[in-house]
Amino acid sequence: MTFITLTVFGQSRFDKFQDREDVKVVTVNQNAFKMMANIKTNDAEADEYMELLGNLTNLKIIATENKQIAKEMKEEVSKYLKEEILSELMSVKDGDANVKIYIKDGIDENHISKLFMFVEELNESVIIDIDGNIDLQKISEITQELNIPHSDKIEK
Repeated sequence: MTFITLTVFGQSRFDKFQDREDVKVVTVNQNAFKMMANIKTNDAEADEYMELLGNLTNLKIIATENKQIAKEMKEEVSKYLKEEILSELMSVKDGDANVKIYIKDGIDENHISKLFMFVEELNESVIIDIDGNIDLQKISEITQELNIPHSDKIEK
């Protein structure tokens, strides 16, 4: 699995998993996104992408191949979804992978304030939690450029 290499720790209800031996965690906070947004290149497309990153406030990816931890993650996700006001955007079953994508409304109908994904596969479970002012038209671009697992399931 390939993740971006920048790691900055924040706080989340899923933090209890991050110190477990068989868990991989990537966390990027708002300051890191603001720094990335200030990077200027000679490429207009890259500059637009960096500007998109400036609208994000948090990214957390938690992944495990340990079946017991995966079961605990699924239980915690289930509790989280009962407490949070999220709408299911889509559900995808692709081979052994079950992907559920949830969103929280944003400032208008074209933006969301949260993208939450839970991926269950035969050999791996992944939680992806992204916060910020996210343009619905750009979700796919952001998640694929950040090398987020299973981001290919989010269509433009």
